[in-house]
Amino acid sequence: MAVQRSRNNESDRQLSLGATLRVAREAAGLSKLQLEALSGVGRMSISRLEVDWYQEPSPDDLIRLARALELNETDLFLLAELPIPKEAASLDIMLRKGYGVSDDEVPALKQEIEAIIAKHHTTTKQRNTHRRRARRDDQTAHKGGEIKDH
Repeated sequence: MAVQRSRNNESDRQLSLGATLRVAREAAGLSKLQLEALSGVGRMSISRLEVDWYQEPSPDDLIRLARALELNETDLFLLAELPIPKEAASLDIMLRKGYGVSDDEVPALKQEIEAIIAKHHTTTKQRNTHRRRARRDDQTAHKGGEIKDH
């Protein structure tokens, strides 16, 4: 059963899968019939996707639409709230081909990215540890009959 994806505000609508597909199709000057012929995805499926009326779009359809409309496949998967395919490009290739980084610059840039990720993970771990402690303290306080102010 198809489900209308709720979009709470204007920025959600602009970032929806449907809006992304529709804008790209219109920018390419394609009708839904032409996109169907180019991608192999049925017109009705395209129509439902463009108005965010779907339960879980077919990953194959998203890949075919991305290629036909020259969109990033991963972006479509994220917008559809689907797991990113394991075949995503490696960081080396993404940096070289996707961002035009030279071979000489890749190692240093990878180190910088890995440092940012490590810092983010450390911060996230600290935040999660703090939350677990706070929950445990709350539970302990409630079991003992006392109520703690935070």
